[in-house]
Amino acid sequence: VEYYKENLNDDGYTLDPDDSCTKYGRTGDTVTLPPRSDTGFTLDERASTLSGVIAGDGSLVLKAYYTRDRHTVTLDLDGGTLDGETGKVRLTCKHGKTLSLPRPAKEGYAFLRWEDSTGSEPAANLTVTADRSLKAIWSGEDVEYTVIHHRMNLQGQYEDDPASPLNTVETHTAKAGTQGNASPECHYNYKYFWRDGF
Repeated sequence: VEYYKENLNDDGYTLDPDDSCTKYGRTGDTVTLPPRSDTGFTLDERASTLSGVIAGDGSLVLKAYYTRDRHTVTLDLDGGTLDGETGKVRLTCKHGKTLSLPRPAKEGYAFLRWEDSTGSEPAANLTVTADRSLKAIWSGEDVEYTVIHHRMNLQGQYEDDPASPLNTVETHTAKAGTQGNASPECHYNYKYFWRDGF
């Protein structure tokens, strides 16, 4: 009796010497391999030889082939990008595969870590034995933002051009993702004086 398991890095199979063995029976009897449970593996019945008639020369070999289950690791980028992809990236891995978790990017933010639904941080080299969902955790970096105070001109309109002498431009710094603040300026009332010749 020979048991084979699918390899991690290719589609081939490797004999499992710990489970393979020699059994004895009477010539002419039909024997069948009983089903067995192996976490992370599924029996491939089409590739296997699960029953047969015992030959007098002992040539009968029963073979069971087990494929590795496929698991999905879902990475929620939370506004970031990974190799040009956005939103949620889904990676399919064989059972037992060690996945090196990637580092996404997000403008104005530093990537801190991945977290699962419980808030736990997985290992950077994650051995995949089930479906997993992970979310990127970010820290806002210091970024500049601009505040423009628009003043009304004599025609009762606001000057859109930031370079207008009526406008005031301020540059501030804050963490990306936080609320920016702008303090209103004091307002001035203008009086017009008329005299002859004007």
